Amino acid sequence: MEKFFWDRAIYYSFKALVQGYGDGGKCSTEGRALMQLDFQNVLMKLEPLCGIKPVPHANFVHDYIKAYYLPENGLEQWIRSHSEYSSKQLSSLLGAAAHVSKKARLRILDALKD
Repeated sequence: MEKFFWDRAIYYSFKALVQGYGDGGKCSTEGRALMQLDFQNVLMKLEPLCGIKPVPHANFVHDYIKAYYLPENGLEQWIRSHSEYSSKQLSSLLGAAAHVSKKARLRILDALKD
């Protein structure tokens, strides 16, 4: 029962963390690196606390942070293949990706609405 509690607490915490990352707006390369570093620190503190190794749902956050680094066409493919994220999280990711052209951003956003 305790493991189930930790799993759910971690799941919802990581969903909120991804939402926060998405709501941050445009992000520099240094900012993305800090996100990754901050998340590594969270995992280091969480692992001994919950006693579950590896920490469940960590890939949910890792994958979202890594998506910031993808080139335009890779990001488009990534967005289409990751239905575990809400459309708001995906739209936020797309909005923060300064390297994506306006035309591609509109095309991807339209595809998200479908």
